Amino acid sequence: MKNIEFMAGSTDGGTPINAVSFQDTNVHVITNNWELRSYTLSVRENKEKHTAENYRANTDECYDDFEIKDKITVNTTDNENKMKAAFKDPERNGCMAHILHNTVTHGFKKIETVMDIIVKCRKVAERHNRSYAFRYALEVEQKKLNIKQRPLHQDVPTRWGSTRVCTSSFLDKVEGAQVDSFRNFEAVNNALKSINLSRDQLDKGCLQNKKRTLGHCPKVC
Repeated sequence: MKNIEFMAGSTDGGTPINAVSFQDTNVHVITNNWELRSYTLSVRENKEKHTAENYRANTDECYDDFEIKDKITVNTTDNENKMKAAFKDPERNGCMAHILHNTVTHGFKKIETVMDIIVKCRKVAERHNRSYAFRYALEVEQKKLNIKQRPLHQDVPTRWGSTRVCTSSFLDKVEGAQVDSFRNFEAVNNALKSINLSRDQLDKGCLQNKKRTLGHCPKVC
């Protein structure tokens, strides 16, 4: 990087399932051979408060360690207010992936049928993660139906892609092919019925395969 005159930076913070917080710092350059390269400079545990000041200080410290601070022309971050406060315009560039994520998430909220599916899957997956009785019952029911034993994944609104992962985990794959089927709905419903839930809880949790014509797209709710 000593031979690179200008470079762009990017940074983000995140917390995995073990609740340990990290912040990563990266640079993106075009080499003298006109090749685009990206390098991760550091992934550090973030034990301080997650403030704009601390995010900026950690990033600048990393740039100083590599002696490249004066070479950074712009920093790409997500579009949270905290990051906007840490990197003022024009030294900050908004993350296009985050913009798309927020746009799609906002769009979901405008379509009642889609939100009904997301909310129901989210609640059932949450019960799966918290109730060992339901989790084991689902494994038994999946085995009875001769479908792959697979867990239900939790949807986390702030975790990119988790809504798709969650809803996809409710669908069975036919013989390993990328063809969705709804046999896992039956396994989920039977598992819910086996753990002595109230009628109201069953009504809110059980899944139905309702195919209606909306152009050529079926709706599942």
